[in-house]
Amino acid sequence: MSKAWALRPATQAEIPVMAQLHAALLQRGWNINAFESFYARGEVLAWIAYQEDTPIGYLFGWAIAGECELLNIGLEPEWRGQGCGSALCRALIDACAVRGIDRIHLEVSAENVAAIALYTRHNFIVTRRRKDYYPLADGLAEDALTMIRETSKNSAGNSVDARL
Repeated sequence: MSKAWALRPATQAEIPVMAQLHAALLQRGWNINAFESFYARGEVLAWIAYQEDTPIGYLFGWAIAGECELLNIGLEPEWRGQGCGSALCRALIDACAVRGIDRIHLEVSAENVAAIALYTRHNFIVTRRRKDYYPLADGLAEDALTMIRETSKNSAGNSVDARL
């Protein structure tokens, strides 16, 4: 089996693929209607990573009011740590720069050390902590971190960061 993977921009027709990946990879899965609602409300920025014809990960964000929100990113466990997550982030950063979007923001579980490390490598910075934001099955909740990355409009392919 080849370990090569490739990214493709995701179309609205691939919502079922993203919903299936989301449900399999994340504790708080979205259904197809949730993905469709974002297509109805703004410009979706999404990619799916494939190994041959098998989807192995995705990134889903949207642009609205001159900003981008990275809503979801997920990778099959065996593909983590191989550069695919970074490539997905880079695709979003570059697409935002081309569109003149200067700010990307996201929320991540404060417990998700791997995701926080990925975002930090791509120059996202923590701006605040939201206490008890994500409900857990046991009735408890975990905190969320909000993170922001500001980029220059001329940064496609080589983002220039402006720290908050």
